[in-house]
Amino acid sequence: MTKFERNLAIVIGINHYINGISRLGNAVNDAEKIAEVLKTQHDYEVWTYLNEQATLEKLQDLLTTQLPQHVTETDRVLFYFAGHGEAVDTDDIVTGYLIPQDASKGETLTYLSMKRVQTALEELPCQHFIGILDCCFAGTFRNSMRDIEAVPEGVIYQETFERFTKYSAWRIIASARSSEKAFDRGQTNSGYSPFAEALIEGLEGKADCYPVATSEKPAGDGIVTATELFEHVSYRIPALVGNDKQTPLSWTMKRDDGGNYIFFTPGRQYELKPAPPLDASNNPYRGLESFEENHKDWFFGREKIKKALQTFVETHPLTVVLGASGSGKSSLVKAGLIPQFRDKQPPWAIALLRPGTTPLQALKLELGKYNSASNLLLIIDQAEELITLCQDRDERQEFLTMLVAAIDTHPTTLRVVLTLRSDFEPQLQDLNLKDKWQASRFFISMMDRQELREAIEKPAEKQAMYFEPHKLVEDLINEVFNMPGALPLLSYALSELYLKYLDRQQNAKLASQRIERAITQEDYNTVGGVIRSVTERANKVCETLGKEYESIIPMVMLRMVATGSGELARRRVFLSELAYPADKAEKVKTVIAKFEEARLLIPNQDENGNSYVEPAMMP
Repeated sequence: MTKFERNLAIVIGINHYINGISRLGNAVNDAEKIAEVLKTQHDYEVWTYLNEQATLEKLQDLLTTQLPQHVTETDRVLFYFAGHGEAVDTDDIVTGYLIPQDASKGETLTYLSMKRVQTALEELPCQHFIGILDCCFAGTFRNSMRDIEAVPEGVIYQETFERFTKYSAWRIIASARSSEKAFDRGQTNSGYSPFAEALIEGLEGKADCYPVATSEKPAGDGIVTATELFEHVSYRIPALVGNDKQTPLSWTMKRDDGGNYIFFTPGRQYELKPAPPLDASNNPYRGLESFEENHKDWFFGREKIKKALQTFVETHPLTVVLGASGSGKSSLVKAGLIPQFRDKQPPWAIALLRPGTTPLQALKLELGKYNSASNLLLIIDQAEELITLCQDRDERQEFLTMLVAAIDTHPTTLRVVLTLRSDFEPQLQDLNLKDKWQASRFFISMMDRQELREAIEKPAEKQAMYFEPHKLVEDLINEVFNMPGALPLLSYALSELYLKYLDRQQNAKLASQRIERAITQEDYNTVGGVIRSVTERANKVCETLGKEYESIIPMVMLRMVATGSGELARRRVFLSELAYPADKAEKVKTVIAKFEEARLLIPNQDENGNSYVEPAMMP
């Protein structure tokens, strides 16, 4: 059970403005219904401020006197406002206001500054707070640490619930962006605003939809988080406002520390499973390896570009996915694009190849399987290998000629996608694809802070893990933000952080202790941060091997580097190439084995079953 002793709701609704401000039709209805649902279905003590009870003086007294005097650390507080909102632009600074019942039109001194409201609320001693604003320009209230995306919460385990309630949760849900109006009436004539109608539905249980229903069990788990409530509202608003534009927003406030505001589904006992055990086999991070199609459920932070790429590929017979080394091209295509085409109706066949040393043979094989009456998505991953590995220029030209012919022959049923390092673009664009190249370019943008945050936090959340302190996530982001090629570094560091957690978990078990499922500052310090983690890992392998391998290590590693476009690139090295005299052969095998064990070299096979190794990344 939770540590909270009281649920307190402040519910404000204003219809009847009196000093030149237009009246509203549904704000009081909304407030009264919200108050009823909170009181009767969620066991809230409700303080209501309706119409003339919501003057500037009374709202100021509420914020500066009543709440500070009565709210304690063991309270959960909900603040709801339905009424007019205003955004005033002065000297390029937009100031948001909630409009009290006795405000005078155009006189901002009679308005209630959103900034002032926020400051007063953040000074309350409670650890769990949610503010819900249903007014025009509600997004102006934002002064956040991070936005919340309207994405599924996923399975909530017992350990997840414990974390949600243990740590501070400070959330805002706003009915509209800072530039948008919030509509007082929707398409359903329900007597509530569109936002309030969706909110009421969510509070009455419709937001409890994860896990999804099965033949044996209805949807949900008996718990509605603030994230799930926001997702439900965001999903419902478009249908409720019709052709109008209203975009709900959600974000955390400064005092948020990784908790989540919780509602219990009315009439249902919550039922949560324990989280699965953690070990090396279910590491939520890929380390230095790219994501494959079967990792789609762990591929986070790329929703926008994933959708953009799908749309681009659907409308272009050829797509050249361009980005710097380490920008996530292969992962985006394999874990982002392929699953979307796999689920299409009618179905699409998927072919994935890497050029390697003999690209023509691989292309002939895939096109030979192709039935022109069906749809085919042909992925040519790491197309720079046409330059770095294929030394036969005639074969390279024939490969591209065959590719162009296939595209021209099947413009509607064939989609070809190349992933290519940007620095190799000049060497390919002037060949056979020249006429199609400019229209086919799709650039991989660097991840913004929110996308990086999702890539860090979401995989951990799926394992009921978190970061402690929560600012550790921001520290990780700061290390790699705007750094070209940083994704492999980040992914490797995250994988190492997880393994450090496993070490602590094992030590705790040996001491008959239990630790929280948290990646900690101690883990971070031990790994050495993002930038140093890969180098230190490689250095440790070299140190372990010792001086007798000092000449062998560079001999092996330099074979895995190809030059092209004036820069270094990864190169597959087939084991058949690593033929050395007997006195060196065993040491070469040892070097490869040790670097594979450290996940710095990746063993694999080509389409013909030939074994090779290649560097996991090029820093």
